[in-house]
Amino acid sequence: MEQPRLQESVRNIIRAARDELAALVGEQRVGGEAAWNAPTYCPGWTARDAVVHLRMVPDALEDQIRAVAAGTPPPPFDPARPQVLTARFATLPREELLADLERAYAADFAFFEGLNAEVLARPLPLPIGPIPLGYASAIRLDELALHRWDIRAGLDPNARLRPESVPLLAMILTIAAPSLAQGEKTDGVWQLDVDGPGGGPVTLRVQGDQVTATPGRAERPDARLSLDGDAYVRLGWGRLDLAAEIARGRVRVEGDQARALALQRLFPGV
Repeated sequence: MEQPRLQESVRNIIRAARDELAALVGEQRVGGEAAWNAPTYCPGWTARDAVVHLRMVPDALEDQIRAVAAGTPPPPFDPARPQVLTARFATLPREELLADLERAYAADFAFFEGLNAEVLARPLPLPIGPIPLGYASAIRLDELALHRWDIRAGLDPNARLRPESVPLLAMILTIAAPSLAQGEKTDGVWQLDVDGPGGGPVTLRVQGDQVTATPGRAERPDARLSLDGDAYVRLGWGRLDLAAEIARGRVRVEGDQARALALQRLFPGV
């Protein structure tokens, strides 16, 4: 992506992430202890566990992000760091944790907004491979939007992602799909016709261990799925019961339905 477009994307991502954070914190403050201790879509997690996880996110790669922004070699990633941070934040009372969550993300968002286009394009090494530094902001939006959905879906099986965030989440998913495809791989070609703002056709190809996702139509796909942006994003993040949504008519399939259902196994969620 060209540097000016990347900078614009980062600004839009941060704007959406701020709105997700405000909604999540507001819901937890209004809901009190009942909401705090309610189960979520994530097995074994309460809302409190999800918020503790979210508080860890901006700190987990902070040393690497700051080094790349400063133009210095980033330190090696410590795989134990997320667990150490999670244990630390898990000790905070509800209101103190929510206030710290707001403070940490406000500083994180301001940091990304203060970077110029050249710095945002610098490669950030990650265990899954390098990404442009600016796309670390997309990790924030994904985490906030999806875990807010997890919290709401624990009480409402019909919960949906925030509509204003969906176009950006869908764009991020198309870029990140190869990294998220951690499940069973079946060779083939799929066309996903994503309805709604920011949608359009996406071609997904699997050949051996290689997975690619590119905007545009596929030639002779094995299966073609029509779905809205909310379903597309949740499919890629392992949060959609694809068979049930096909049965309900929310996801429409042309071609080999068994091949369509293979996408559920390809994207088990992370």
